[in-house]
Amino acid sequence: MKVFGPNVATAERSDWQRQRKLTATPFNEQNSKSVWAESLNQADAMLRSWLSNGGDGSRDTAEDVRTLAINVLAFAGFQKSCPFQSQRQKAELQEEATLSSYRDALAVVLGNVLVIIVLPASFFSLPFLPKRWTKIGLAMTAFKQYMLEEVADEKLSISEGKPGSGTLVSNLVRASEQQKQDNKNSGTRPQTLQPLSIPEILGNIFVFNFAGHDSTAISLSYALLLLVAYPEVQDWISEEINQYVPSASSGDSRSYEDNFPKLQRCLAVLFETLRLYNPVPSIPKHTSSNPHTLTLSPSRTLNIPPNTLVCPNLQALHTHPRYWGEDSLLWRPQRWIISSTPATPSLETETLHTPKKGTFIPWSEGLQSCPGKRFAQVEFVAIMVALFQGHRAEVVPAYDGEPREQGRKRVKGVVEDSELTLLLGMRNPGAVKVSVEARFEDIGTIASMIVVGISRLSSTHVMSTSSTQSKHISGRINSLQSNGHSSRDGSRPRKRVVTYNDAYLYALRVAYLTYLLQPRARRTQHIPAMPAPIQRSSTSINDLMKDFSLIRDSKSTRFPHGFMSELEKRLTGVLMGREKKPEYNDAAIKRTFAAFFNAFTETSFKKRMEKDRRVEDLVLIFFSNATKELQKGKPPGDDSWKLMADRHLALFVRLVSLVLRDHDWARDRPELAGRLATLESKLLAHDQDLSSIPALNGASSGSAVEVVIPLSYEVKDMPLVQVVARMFGLTNTQVQSDINKYRPVWTEKAALQDLKSYQTYLNLNSRNTLRSDDFDQDEAYDTWRKAEASDLSQMMLAVIQANPELAKSTSGSSLPQFQRQMGSPGSAESSYPDALMRMSENPERSSYVIEQPVDMVRMSSGSQSPEHAHTDDTPFTFIPPDVRSYYRFVVAVAFAHDLNDKGLQPSEATADMPAVKLLSKQSMELLNELGLRWRIPPISRIILFLDAVREKFLDQEISLDTLDAVFNFIKEQPSDLKKNQIFINPLTSDRTKWLLVDTALYQQILSSLHEALMRDLYNTLQQCYEMKPPNIGPIMYVLEHHIYGDPSFSKTQEETDAFAGALYEGLQQKAHAKYRTFLEQHVPQDQESWELFHVIELGKAVTALAQKIKKRYKKNPEVMGVNPLSALVETILPLYAEDARDIVTRILELSQTKGEEVPIEDGFELYGELTNIRREYGEVLPNAPFPFPIEATLAGFVWRWISITETAVTDWVDQAIKQDQFRVRTDDPQQVPTEEQRHSVSVMDIFTSFNQAIDRVVQLNWDDDLQYAKFMTALAKIVGAGIARYCDVLEQRFSKEMDRLSPEQELAASQTKQEKWLQLAKDTWNNKEKIEPFQFFPESFVKLNNIDFAAHQLDKLEHEVNVDACAAVIQRHALPVAQRQKKINNYVFTIKIVEAEDLKACDMNGSSDPYVVLGDEYQKRLAKTRIVYRNLNPRWDESVDITTQGPLNIIATVWDWDAMGDHDCVGRASLKLDPSHFGDFMPREYWLDLDSQGRILLRVSMEGERDDIQFYFGKAFRTLKRTERDMTRIITDKLSAYIHYCLSRRTLRNLTSKGITISTVSNYFNRNRPQQPTTQAPTEAEIANALKSLFAYFDDNFAIMNQTLTSTAMVMVMTRLWKEVLVTIESLLVPPLSDKPSQQRQLNQQELDIVFKWLQYLFDFFHAVDEETGEANGVPLDVLRSPKYFDITTLNFFYFEPTDALIRTSERMASATAARQQSQRNRLSAPASLTSPAFGGAAGLAGVTSTRRSKSIMLSRNLGTMKKAKEEKWKEAQADPNDDMILRILRMRPEAERYLKDRNRQKERLAAAAAAEMIVRQSLMAGGGRMTGNLPRR
Repeated sequence: MKVFGPNVATAERSDWQRQRKLTATPFNEQNSKSVWAESLNQADAMLRSWLSNGGDGSRDTAEDVRTLAINVLAFAGFQKSCPFQSQRQKAELQEEATLSSYRDALAVVLGNVLVIIVLPASFFSLPFLPKRWTKIGLAMTAFKQYMLEEVADEKLSISEGKPGSGTLVSNLVRASEQQKQDNKNSGTRPQTLQPLSIPEILGNIFVFNFAGHDSTAISLSYALLLLVAYPEVQDWISEEINQYVPSASSGDSRSYEDNFPKLQRCLAVLFETLRLYNPVPSIPKHTSSNPHTLTLSPSRTLNIPPNTLVCPNLQALHTHPRYWGEDSLLWRPQRWIISSTPATPSLETETLHTPKKGTFIPWSEGLQSCPGKRFAQVEFVAIMVALFQGHRAEVVPAYDGEPREQGRKRVKGVVEDSELTLLLGMRNPGAVKVSVEARFEDIGTIASMIVVGISRLSSTHVMSTSSTQSKHISGRINSLQSNGHSSRDGSRPRKRVVTYNDAYLYALRVAYLTYLLQPRARRTQHIPAMPAPIQRSSTSINDLMKDFSLIRDSKSTRFPHGFMSELEKRLTGVLMGREKKPEYNDAAIKRTFAAFFNAFTETSFKKRMEKDRRVEDLVLIFFSNATKELQKGKPPGDDSWKLMADRHLALFVRLVSLVLRDHDWARDRPELAGRLATLESKLLAHDQDLSSIPALNGASSGSAVEVVIPLSYEVKDMPLVQVVARMFGLTNTQVQSDINKYRPVWTEKAALQDLKSYQTYLNLNSRNTLRSDDFDQDEAYDTWRKAEASDLSQMMLAVIQANPELAKSTSGSSLPQFQRQMGSPGSAESSYPDALMRMSENPERSSYVIEQPVDMVRMSSGSQSPEHAHTDDTPFTFIPPDVRSYYRFVVAVAFAHDLNDKGLQPSEATADMPAVKLLSKQSMELLNELGLRWRIPPISRIILFLDAVREKFLDQEISLDTLDAVFNFIKEQPSDLKKNQIFINPLTSDRTKWLLVDTALYQQILSSLHEALMRDLYNTLQQCYEMKPPNIGPIMYVLEHHIYGDPSFSKTQEETDAFAGALYEGLQQKAHAKYRTFLEQHVPQDQESWELFHVIELGKAVTALAQKIKKRYKKNPEVMGVNPLSALVETILPLYAEDARDIVTRILELSQTKGEEVPIEDGFELYGELTNIRREYGEVLPNAPFPFPIEATLAGFVWRWISITETAVTDWVDQAIKQDQFRVRTDDPQQVPTEEQRHSVSVMDIFTSFNQAIDRVVQLNWDDDLQYAKFMTALAKIVGAGIARYCDVLEQRFSKEMDRLSPEQELAASQTKQEKWLQLAKDTWNNKEKIEPFQFFPESFVKLNNIDFAAHQLDKLEHEVNVDACAAVIQRHALPVAQRQKKINNYVFTIKIVEAEDLKACDMNGSSDPYVVLGDEYQKRLAKTRIVYRNLNPRWDESVDITTQGPLNIIATVWDWDAMGDHDCVGRASLKLDPSHFGDFMPREYWLDLDSQGRILLRVSMEGERDDIQFYFGKAFRTLKRTERDMTRIITDKLSAYIHYCLSRRTLRNLTSKGITISTVSNYFNRNRPQQPTTQAPTEAEIANALKSLFAYFDDNFAIMNQTLTSTAMVMVMTRLWKEVLVTIESLLVPPLSDKPSQQRQLNQQELDIVFKWLQYLFDFFHAVDEETGEANGVPLDVLRSPKYFDITTLNFFYFEPTDALIRTSERMASATAARQQSQRNRLSAPASLTSPAFGGAAGLAGVTSTRRSKSIMLSRNLGTMKKAKEEKWKEAQADPNDDMILRILRMRPEAERYLKDRNRQKERLAAAAAAEMIVRQSLMAGGGRMTGNLPRR
């Protein structure tokens, strides 16, 4: 392996480590990018070559792959891009391999590598060897020379600071140089690596090529044949390629970074091929000088001696079943791919399998692994992409009718028939022929059908999705070629056949003629000085400037932009002595240049020069200034200065040439450079050497002579000939052979003869030129002919100027003559007129024009005729017989070549047009020459070029971007016309001057392009439903801007409509197929395994596709009149709806059969998907009903969810309470909580749960108002149940906290019975009443806050649910009243325990502490009231709701509370609650006599528990408010004991008696004896001090409340306390209302005044007005001034009135009340029969004062209705005054006993009348009203 030097493959130990480190650098990501791009380029070319074989196929796949691999290596190693040539192309060209390029030398070396490795290099230079062996030696020498040159160039680039090219050689050299620099920087450390030497660099380059060529080529050969044998693997990798890699024709970049990392299947093919067919079957390894122990198993070891050769058997390792399974010998690339989701595999979830370490080592492993591993992988994958993206490879049958499977078996046999030489390879890979064809997986080229008239596609019936299969397009599109790959040949016109060789020869002869006519180069030759005196060479500047004045194209001879500034810098260098050329160092030269420099830098001249940039102006000004400077000091008659002027001018011209050459301007302006060189030579007399200073001064010495370099006639000196060679794929050798062969024929004389013959044909109006018949207008023909005659003359002159000998051999009459300009003097100074400087601006003229006027009469061809000019059938030498066909052929070849050759330069950019890579600059020059020589009009060149482009586009060889660039290129007029500009007339020129054939061809081009674009548009839109569809933008852009916008194109509306119809049908077919794919992907075939999840996923796929298409075509929803979204949804939505209906129905049936339940969340998710689809369905098909009754089918899921919620609500509440500590939510205990922090978390948690439950239904957006209202009704019931549970638990806990014993009570409870009696006697003797202030817990107040917060949250929830709208919808859909079944299952009785009278005294103090317990007949406790202390006529005013389904007996038991021992029973009474007695739903009051003594008043009303959302919310509000009232009552009860103690007759008596006490015993016996007032009234201070302890008690408790209760709850408690204060004061003044006389004593005036003063003190205390601000902080005035407050204040008017006056006042009030009720009855006009006691009688209605259902649940359904009810009650109390207070005063007057009984009977009669009135009113309103409107959502 050391053929070219030591390398990493031959290095050992430490030297290997050094080389390994340095050689790993070239293989980097930058190099990988280059390999990827070049591999794609080469593989594309190879694919085109294989496609050109058609169905015949090729046996040369292995050889072609080797060619591809070596071309990639050449590019990666040396950046040498070589065009791909298949073996067939090489055979057709009969090319003999040469060594003219690096690639050729590398190919010979690698093709004979085995011989090169075995034999020494000197062997190949032996003289007796055959030519083949000698060629190997020459190749080795050439290869080494190429490598050395590349290394030298790279080192030069490094020294100049230029960046590297990224090639392997560049990277290798730079890594070595960097190491050398690092060594310099690191000093002399011993561990420093040595850089690579030149032999090592050469050796490693050779190893890179050797290892990377054969191994890659062999692996590719194996892989290709294996893919042919296993077509399913082709489809497998093609799927991945099409998924991730954009097509080459799409215009998108197939970039390395975006594509290579994703193509794991392609890598799997490489890995599997290397696993079974590794080119290197074994990797030799050497052990070191020490023995090694290899552990095979725990019980077995192997000792390897030192310096032992170890050769691992890779074949055995790679096929071991332990690592690769039982099918280890089978080629199966799929084994390398692992999917993370095996159930639903997809490309996105695939990863590459990583074998166990040491089981797969094709590139070796560890430190000595192959550095080119990544190189090989990138190259292999890129080739797979190019070959199998849209194409497939098949074996060509060996005989007609051979089955494909048999052919594939033959391929497998060829693969298995392998042998090992230096590497493993197939013995005969050419034994089978392989063809490549395009894939036809989905072709719907409808557009071609329309244009060519093929019958329409048979429409496919859109089937229901419940069907099991869908139909497909019935036939293929026959506009596609049968050769196996997609083509647009249906759009290609017929054209004349031109052979490849003929086109080549005609192009070659024109390129050769250009070489013959080019300006001759000159060289300097030194000769001795002549003894004869030097004479001036010219005396006329006009003669000297002839070459410039004869050039007509001003652009080619003008200086480039920026030249003047560079010339000024160079002149400054000459004057400053910095010029390196020695000839400019003479003082006389500097003086002359200084004189010119002054004139040159003058502003006006400088501006003119920068604008005109003409050579003549610059030369003349220098000559003028040089003449003036040199004449100074010369005597008259001394003409020696003239010779010096010529020499100095020549030196100036040379300086100008140097500036052009140094800035690379000479290459762009070869004519200018040539003319300057000619001028310089003419200025030299006898060709003296300008570098010789004595010669410049006229001294006698040797001279330098510039002589014309003769033509070499070698191809290397012919630029355009080389272009032809590259273009036609020929070598320089073959082209040189052709030139040598035809050199005698292809002469300047023949070219001149062609021009003469053409002129003759033009004059004769022959068919060999264009005629008037070829033009549409005679004017156009005349214009063309006139310009043609002028161009012919100029071209003849150019030929004669190139070869002046032709002028001698041609008669004078036939040569053009130069005519003098009229008025132009002949002197040198004046013979440079502006007329000579003008250049023609006619863009249609040739570049071979001469500005000098010509006598065209003498250019006539005389009597010569074309028949005598040539002996063959072709009248011309350089002009082909059919110039259009030949030109088009060459244009097509040039275009194809430049597309594939990245090394060629693009056309030069202009001010109006950017650089485009259509035709290279060299191709443009060649085509320009062809157009000029073949006399093709400029517009014809454009049309023919466009026709060639059209052909490439139809063959899918160019992209739309290229086509668009071509149109833009030929439409835009360049601003700076150049000689190499091929299209000097834009497409937008006057079309009336076009040739008729051009017009027809252009229309045909547009038509065929339109046809092809429409097919492309159709095919592209057929993929619009795919994940990554191709972009239609480029197609539409080209159609709109270049086809439809062109006046030469026309189309009919019928064609447009037909295409739109066919496109729409095709899209529907695709939509149907796409839905079928979704159905197969998401819904299993087995119905037993169906789940709602499948329907959901199917719906998601459908909606996702619809949304994607909607977004994709948002800006342009219609394409050619077709809406892809409409085609999609109109097809798939009905299919999905039907299938979803059938599948869901079947799932529900199966679940019911199996006794299983479908997950509720699946049902909800399905509903969401279905409603989305139904909405889109309605937008597209507004008049078609949706086939799936979604709500009716899926409502069961909601009811199941509601049922589960109902079951869980109790647990929600219990868990929330369990986790709650009922504390204010402050971070710091010392912090005063805000209003929002005064409730605890449990109430927040339960309402969060309620809201979540309701939101879950609301978020469904249920589209059935009635069902939605019913859902909300059921949820309202659940919310009510949860609130009831919460209130019940909180009230129990609250009561338990409030009923706790005080420390004194706990002590008393621990006393014995004797101790209790002794303590009681002691307290009684000391007149001590045990009233202990109650101490509250903050937790109790938090519970009250929670109830208040719950009420507000429930009110908010009621508004969000929109309860009234839900009720209205249900009412609207309810049956008429007459058809309803009045069936109420549950009844809600509201029992209010109002008061009791004349209870039995159970305590020793002659009083009782009564409370009431309600129970049923089963002794179940239903309710309990508060305790009213020391009162035999208590008033409770507490309500309870009792729900029953039928009659129920309740028992009211009055108990006496005792602090010690058991409570005493005061008495019992019973009442039957029978719903039939409350059919009118009117409230009733019952006085129930106790079984012992006294009676109790119960107020009873009934409501039917209805399934009504308003009812449920009202019931929940009632529960909250009742709980809130009960808690407030309990709090006030704890305070009321002390209130009663302070506001008692005892306190009043003590105040009036000035503290005199009486024994407790006498007080007990004389408690009813009237007390005599004291003689002295108490003072204001004494009266106020009597309440001091009460106010202090209030302040202490209010402080605690203020820290805990919310402001609302605080006002509520204080309001309740105020009511308790009023009741207490009222009880001091009057007894309760009754029809019996009272034992209570009436107060005297002094006592009355004290009581009213107490009332005022308490009023001010509860109002709490700030003395400074006047702001009230307590109970509002409207609450303080309640009806009871006004009743108490009115007692002053009646309290001491006589009894008769009070009775008369009472009678007046009773009469007014009766009159008012009669007036109301008259307005209703109720029948008299209704006044009878039909519903319980008058006895049952005794004591009822109002018939309004103020406590009904429906009027308490939210805070608003409750507030409204309170306001109405207040107004009613104020508007309906009564005589109750007078009757209570009369109870203390024994003489009024009879009146009290009569008045009570009168009130019973009024109550009966009011009940009857209400019954009538309800009857009139029983029908209800009609409610309309949609149900608003939350």
